[in-house]
Amino acid sequence: MRKIIVRGRKEDLEEIARELGDRAFIYDDRIELYVQDSETEELVSRIKDKLDLRYKESIIEVYKPEFVISPASRREKAEEKTPVEKLVEMTKSYASLNPGRSVVTAIAGVIALSGLIMNNAVIVIGAMLLAPLLGPIHGFAVNLSVGYVKLAFRSALNLLFDLFLTMVFSTLFAMMIGLVHPLQLTPEILLRTEVSPVYELLAVLLGFASILSLSRGILESLAGVAVSASLLPPAVAAGILLVISPPLAVKSLTLTLQNVAGLMAGSLAGVYVSGIRAERYYEKKVARAYLARSLIALTLLLIALLFLSILAG
Repeated sequence: MRKIIVRGRKEDLEEIARELGDRAFIYDDRIELYVQDSETEELVSRIKDKLDLRYKESIIEVYKPEFVISPASRREKAEEKTPVEKLVEMTKSYASLNPGRSVVTAIAGVIALSGLIMNNAVIVIGAMLLAPLLGPIHGFAVNLSVGYVKLAFRSALNLLFDLFLTMVFSTLFAMMIGLVHPLQLTPEILLRTEVSPVYELLAVLLGFASILSLSRGILESLAGVAVSASLLPPAVAAGILLVISPPLAVKSLTLTLQNVAGLMAGSLAGVYVSGIRAERYYEKKVARAYLARSLIALTLLLIALLFLSILAG
């Protein structure tokens, strides 16, 4: 529920009063009305069309009352999605560098490394369960959708940092293992060198589905495992292949970047479809601009990576 107060010239207020009809409370110097959250943007736009903003007395104020009892409030339907404020609060921590999360991701990478080297899929799956890679993707999408651009890109950088750290640890451990035991290209490693447009599409769909589950309060553990499956093993394989076969490492790295870009693009599409929006007008404007630019940039990156995978293949 929102409270809108309109101040302006008498002739403007009279025209706005006719436009709004019985839903407005009309006073000598202002008009007040209460509207549902979903109606706020449309009504403010209609009021702006009638209000001459060249005059300093022309003002539109929008408030969120702490408590309102009215017939309109009883008609408001319960939303299935999680409140935007709660989503932002849940994902805000992913914009900060968390040493604990990075260490857990690195440990998961070392576990995945042993599974890839031993050609043991069960160990690799266990590592996926441990890696906390879903949070930064949600942090990127949710914060960008509400206009918190800095928090969004910090979340994305934290994800890339964790993956880079995982790759570095994988390379170092692979070098140490190689000193005492010859490393071989196992089927599990080679599986992470296969690049395909299908993987890009799957990453986009996975990012989209993970945001839908978040916005509707559905258990995220399965989505988290799926996201880790698309990011952790290819990054670890790239680290191993830097020691065994550097040319193949390019393919694993390309697959990792494809999945990162696909997950982010899908998550942005997810927040748009889920209706996760900023509440303030100026934040909405910023969010729309950056959301569009980010989607275009990620789409171009996916196309570039696709061509790179074709050339590398």
